[in-house]
Amino acid sequence: MKKTIAAVIIIVLTAMVQGGILAMATKPSGRPAGPAPDLVITDLKIDQSHIKKDQKVTIIYKVKNQGKVMSGKSITNLSIGSSANKQIANVSSPALAPGGSYTGQVDYVVPAAGKYVFKASADYKNNVFESNEMNNERSVSFSFGRKL
Repeated sequence: MKKTIAAVIIIVLTAMVQGGILAMATKPSGRPAGPAPDLVITDLKIDQSHIKKDQKVTIIYKVKNQGKVMSGKSITNLSIGSSANKQIANVSSPALAPGGSYTGQVDYVVPAAGKYVFKASADYKNNVFESNEMNNERSVSFSFGRKL
C-alpha cells in the first residue's frame, strides 16, 4: 500500500512540474519569482560632539525598502567593536511599502576611550526575501579620548 501511495505522489508531482504548475511558482533558487523588496540602511548617525567614557551615546539608523513590493517585518541588528563584532541590539522593524522607511535609535554606553565601528544590518535574520541580499549593511567609525 505504501509503495502505491508513493508512486501516485511521484506521478502527480511529475505531472505538475511538466505542466508548469510548480515551475512557474519558483525561481531555480527555490525563491518566489517576480519583484521583491530590498531593505537597506540609508542612514547611520552618532552624535560625536559629546562622547565621553561611561556616557550614553544615541545611534540613529534608517531602514528603507528600495524594492518594488511591500516587505514583511524584519530584524535590524546593531553591533559595535573594533570590527563591529559585539552585538548591541536586535530591533524589530515594521513592514515597509516600496520607498518607505523606518527610523530607529538605540542607546549605548561607551566603556572606554578608543576607536569604534558601529554597524547596522537590515533584515539581520533574513526573514524577508529580497531582490538584493548583499546591500543590507552600513557602518560608521569614530574615536574619542586618546590620540590614535
